[in-house]
Amino acid sequence: MDRCDDVTLSDGVNEVTAVCRLYVRLVTDDMLAHSVTVRLDNINRDALLSPLYHLFVSAVAAVVPTTEDSIFIISVLDDSEVVGRHVVNVTLAVRRLVDRAGHDVFHAARFLREKIYLQRDLLARLSTLEVSTAECHAVIS
Repeated sequence: MDRCDDVTLSDGVNEVTAVCRLYVRLVTDDMLAHSVTVRLDNINRDALLSPLYHLFVSAVAAVVPTTEDSIFIISVLDDSEVVGRHVVNVTLAVRRLVDRAGHDVFHAARFLREKIYLQRDLLARLSTLEVSTAECHAVIS
């Protein structure tokens, strides 16, 4: 489900309007089985969930390559195990195609790990984010 609405706030004197976009995606077992987690250094979750989010999705689409609407961000979490710096773990799956029955078919996690790891410098340049030099990993469900 995708929804886009204008949201207006006012304190009685001032008024500001913004566009609120809501994306709701069903996360399936198949999607999780084909997902990888990418570590982004020196950023927190709130900072990523800004215009940087769209840069990141666009950069992943360029690296795989695929279209932006085939990138499914499953999770964006601050890494609580890292001390002394901000690290965000972004878990994602990438749709390869839609089969004749209308079901999503996803790229294998190994394919995504290789693409992202080998092209992490390009991903960093395109997204303006620091992609960790550690290899991204598959999600164990």
